[in-house]
Amino acid sequence: MPEDYCGSCYGAGNQKCCNTCQEVREAYRKAGWAFTNPDGIEQCVREGLSEKIKQQQDEGCRVHGFLEVNKIAGNVHFAPGVSFQQNHMHVHDMEMYKPAGGFNTSHVIAKMSFGDDYPGLVNPLDGVKHVVTRKENKIEKITI
Repeated sequence: MPEDYCGSCYGAGNQKCCNTCQEVREAYRKAGWAFTNPDGIEQCVREGLSEKIKQQQDEGCRVHGFLEVNKIAGNVHFAPGVSFQQNHMHVHDMEMYKPAGGFNTSHVIAKMSFGDDYPGLVNPLDGVKHVVTRKENKIEKITI
């Protein structure tokens, strides 16, 4: 891009220039707007955002690791997209990734524990399997 390039923010936010797709998305977020169509945003088209999303369309994820936190009340979220605070609420922006038939939220939790293991400890989420199937355009949830 030319040095003096100043991309449009498409009316969102108080920024003068949005030179990347991410800057446009951030301006939308600050304005409280949903970002649903990257094909209408010059910066996103140039960066190939729609193609990147289509390449990942049928992928799942495998999460493993550990997280060390202080002993306080809280939540852990596993979700695609970007999370942010909006009007004092925690939000996950997933609209852009939403497939035509909706999300398949099937999942298997092999092991999830909090704290050190010790004899007799039962982790209630270990081995939980949740499968979502579609029959006649209805979602049927089965937990095994």
